[in-house]
Amino acid sequence: RSTNGYEILPSGLILQWGATSLVASPGGTLIQSETYPITFPTAVLHIFATYRESTGTNADSIYTKDRTNTGFDIGQTSGEAHTVSWLAIGY
Repeated sequence: RSTNGYEILPSGLILQWGATSLVASPGGTLIQSETYPITFPTAVLHIFATYRESTGTNADSIYTKDRTNTGFDIGQTSGEAHTVSWLAIGY
């Protein structure tokens, strides 16, 4: 599978995944917009996000917010650069 992609299951459930790089933000909190590979026709049920790689040593928190059928915002509580993997489930 590629870094970003999607799978539509026979039941109509859609899984979408991706990876993104969050740049260093000296001021602390960083929020960045992400777009799904395809639009969810009806609704987004949940988004899971986790760190994949980090350039720093701080224990940061990653979170998602403002989800829509076309994308979401992903944020972190530290100013260090990170690579984040995410998985969205919807239909």
